[in-house]
Amino acid sequence: MDLGRNAMLPDALVAHRAARIMGGMLRRGFTTVRDVGGATEGLRLALAEGLFEGPRLFLCSKALSQTGGHCDFRGRYDTRKASF
Repeated sequence: MDLGRNAMLPDALVAHRAARIMGGMLRRGFTTVRDVGGATEGLRLALAEGLFEGPRLFLCSKALSQTGGHCDFRGRYDTRKASF
């Protein structure tokens, strides 16, 4: 999985894919899930409004990662400080 490339996808496409995945979670018996980096407040609100079916969703916001980890998208020679 390329998380950097995935983050560049259009929000509408991500939301439709997430709705399908969350419907599958519910059909497998998951009634509550915690997102650990990826879902948005908009997705949670759409679920709450009944726009699609899925388990109750708790968000953690930005994914947690160590410097140089899977969510640190700085290049090898990038001197910016990590934003997390």
